[in-house]
Amino acid sequence: MKPRSILLILFGLVCTFWILRPRIAPPPEVASAKSGDAKRPQTQPAPPPLAAPASVPEEQPRPKSTPQSPARIAENAISKILLASTSDHAATAARLIPLVLDPNFPAAQRTEALSHILNLSAGHERELLLPLVRDPRLTAMDCRALLDDALNQSPPWQREVYLAALGSRPESELRAYIRAHLSFLTGRDDLGDDPKAWVESLTQAVDKTPP
Repeated sequence: MKPRSILLILFGLVCTFWILRPRIAPPPEVASAKSGDAKRPQTQPAPPPLAAPASVPEEQPRPKSTPQSPARIAENAISKILLASTSDHAATAARLIPLVLDPNFPAAQRTEALSHILNLSAGHERELLLPLVRDPRLTAMDCRALLDDALNQSPPWQREVYLAALGSRPESELRAYIRAHLSFLTGRDDLGDDPKAWVESLTQAVDKTPP
């Protein structure tokens, strides 16, 4: 083989070796860079977004309180007066009288208030009960209750309250009831609806009543 051919072969081998050299062993700089990348810590994943706060439920409207019945209101009014009462029973009775005469007051509670007045008016019947029995706002039923309560009192008081009722009450049935008791007190026959017709007979009857 010619020397020239040998040189060409050698030159070709050197060139081939040179071209293939980077693929066989990477340069130190490249290896160092890759080693640095391997040691670099991985980036932590971003935390998930915070959940939106739960919406505050709207405040529900409070249910309206059930209105009290007229009877309950009336009972509370009576209780309030009685609880505020002092040793002055006549003053307490006087405060109850407007309730008995109030036409908007339930009938049962008007009668209840009257029963308290009758209990509290002892010793003050004339000043409290005579104006009451003459008041046209007093119902016939309550007037009858007042007159019936007087049956447990002295005859002079019966005379006064029955005559006061006879001269002021328009109800014919109630007047007949009053005259019947006046006849009992006098021992006389019915003298009619005029109170003056009864005065003399009642005075005589009361004077004859033993103390």
